[in-house]
Amino acid sequence: MKHAARFLLVFGGLALAVQPATYAHFKLLEPASWLIENERGDPQKLGPCGGDPSGENEQLLTGAVTEVTGGSELHLNIQETIFHSGHYRVALAVNSRNELPPDPITFEKYTDRGVYSVWGAIQSPPQIPVIADGLFRHYPAEGERASFRPETPMSPWETDIQLPNINCEKCTLQVIQFMADHGYNQPGGYSYHHCADLKITADPSKPLDQGWPAGAVASGRMKMFIAFCVMVGVAVATVGVGGAQAQGLEAGDMAPAFSLPGSDGKTHSLSDYAGRTVVLAWFPMAFTGG
Repeated sequence: MKHAARFLLVFGGLALAVQPATYAHFKLLEPASWLIENERGDPQKLGPCGGDPSGENEQLLTGAVTEVTGGSELHLNIQETIFHSGHYRVALAVNSRNELPPDPITFEKYTDRGVYSVWGAIQSPPQIPVIADGLFRHYPAEGERASFRPETPMSPWETDIQLPNINCEKCTLQVIQFMADHGYNQPGGYSYHHCADLKITADPSKPLDQGWPAGAVASGRMKMFIAFCVMVGVAVATVGVGGAQAQGLEAGDMAPAFSLPGSDGKTHSLSDYAGRTVVLAWFPMAFTGG
């Protein structure tokens, strides 16, 4: 009987020493993730986009690229598989994932379980490359833990995110979950990470958004510039520098209507660019006279 009492006492002491573990997981349902995720959304700890900490992700790649129009809204759909208090942030990298911002600045506190997060900074308004912050803020009700696995699946978090009007062959959309009242993960810190690959084509009826890395804004202008260089080259070869059209034009005159083939294989007309500033430039082809 004494042995049994000692055993129960020791067991009870262990139970008091063990604190409830905190967890948090989410799945990126839309747009399509760059990685295959399991039922809880793993692998998602490693910044900036989740994945295997060793970098061995070849077997997990989905190859999915979501094509969208710049200046439009992108639907975001997240399934939080384990409830945890906090919020979400969305950022966009144009040329490299190195452009993605660090995880949110975090305020911490000391606890009997070690250092824990209190809350993370929210950008308001968001600053490039962040395009949305403070999404889906949720905290436990009185008496609930900061983290728990629901008996039934939670309803997805959904919203529409405004995309910048830029050109980007393969942007990276990053979605992170900041976790309040959470221990520091190694790796990952106080955030979980998912990403999606996007191909953004700027809406030609809208001005390009400024402030993004050069590749995003310049690509559309460069295509137009190259096309017009070819057009002007053809025009010069057709009418000649001393041709009747050139002689009849003076500084300040309205440019005459014309249509010429571009380097992209399409026919371009000056009227296609009405209302825009157009700069024409040309130079002699290499190894030619003149």
